[in-house]
Amino acid sequence: MKRQGDADLARNISTIRQQRGLSLADVAHGLGVKKSTIWHYEHGTSRPPGPRLRRLASVLSCSVADLFGEQGAGREPARPRGAILVETLDC
Repeated sequence: MKRQGDADLARNISTIRQQRGLSLADVAHGLGVKKSTIWHYEHGTSRPPGPRLRRLASVLSCSVADLFGEQGAGREPARPRGAILVETLDC
């Protein structure tokens, strides 16, 4: 039986990848695995092992906490690649 955390992880991997405009092939290439491996991660039929999970977060430009949907974990949510941070200054 699948755990809810695994379903969240699978959904978040897919969502973050798509938000970044990356294909399965892009992510697979970054991890040195086959596209089918990423497909299995995104469909919850396989879970990345710890070291690969950290590398996956790096390839997706997010934190491991983001992959698990823990965006309130002391970090700002990851921004898409190419996003521009604009700050306003009160003078």
